[in-house]
Amino acid sequence: TYQQAQISGEMLNQVTIENLANGQIIRSNQNHPDSNPLVAGQYLVVESGRDQWPGRKEIYLRDLTQDQVSSNISRSVDVDDNIPVVSVEGIAVWYAMLPEGPRLMRYSVVDGLNPQRVTPNAFDERNPTISGNIVAFEGGAENSRDVYVHDLETGLQVNLTADPNNPNDYQPSISGTKVAFTSNRTGDLEV
Repeated sequence: TYQQAQISGEMLNQVTIENLANGQIIRSNQNHPDSNPLVAGQYLVVESGRDQWPGRKEIYLRDLTQDQVSSNISRSVDVDDNIPVVSVEGIAVWYAMLPEGPRLMRYSVVDGLNPQRVTPNAFDERNPTISGNIVAFEGGAENSRDVYVHDLETGLQVNLTADPNNPNDYQPSISGTKVAFTSNRTGDLEV
């Protein structure tokens, strides 16, 4: 299985995954720059400029148990897609730079439908992270960000850090029922 993996990748480099059990090496793409890899269970997601004009990125997903090329799951036209995450259930989430601002998008391997907005929010959404069907992300205006959790099954969304005296909570990480994030509540950046 590919559940334990070593990932390496930077802008203008190929993303490589190594199965630590048998040493097998897989490259996500041979001819174009891939970046921001994330692996969960059998799934690998990356952002890549392979189908867009220079400077624009799309999101690609690969099932590491299949001998196939990564699929373009964002299917964007003239939209920059960034920072993909994927769950072991095969749900990928990323943020797309839409005309109204950065918004979270999702794709599920199970239904295979076109990407859909995660929330109906009218504010910026960035830096998603996923655990099961729960997405944590930072949202709000440029100088006032909060950390939210959103249940993909029920649509229930909760602002975890609403505090008018603290303008910035960001970079969440979720695992099960635990969410960690960066904050400047004390005047210094802390987790």
